Amino acid sequence: MENLTLFEHFLFSFITSSGFGVFLSVPKKDVFIGGLIGGISWLLYIKILWSTGEVILPYFLATVSIGILGDVFSKITRRPVIVYLIPAALPLVPGYTMYYTMLYTVTEKYELAIAKGVEAIFIAFAIATALVVTESLRKITSKIFYELYLKKYLKYKNSVKF
Repeated sequence: MENLTLFEHFLFSFITSSGFGVFLSVPKKDVFIGGLIGGISWLLYIKILWSTGEVILPYFLATVSIGILGDVFSKITRRPVIVYLIPAALPLVPGYTMYYTMLYTVTEKYELAIAKGVEAIFIAFAIATALVVTESLRKITSKIFYELYLKKYLKYKNSVKF
């Protein structure tokens, strides 16, 4: 993973996310956006991983970026946010870690298997938690936006007589 340039990381993640979007029958207009979100989030994951050396934090922050970007693009395109979340999150799925969990289990290296299995569970938990956090933030911010701006606008609009 360290031998690839950032552009190659982005490109492969973009292709993976876009391909999975096509596989899931995402509308053609939205495949590019899903790939773009997947590529950006993977770049964020790689940069945080390289700078901190942490394992779980990069997954969490990259998934938060998927949630935020997915919400922004869903507002722009007026599509459901799930159209962007699922394909973009695919590169972050801990398949590599689960593979090594199974490999160590089959080769009877149980201590390594438990360590990798626990790591995979924590990664999956970080991804799920990040999606819940971003959805909660979206609901809170939309409620605040409605209370501060739209409610006044609608009250003003309804009070004006033509």
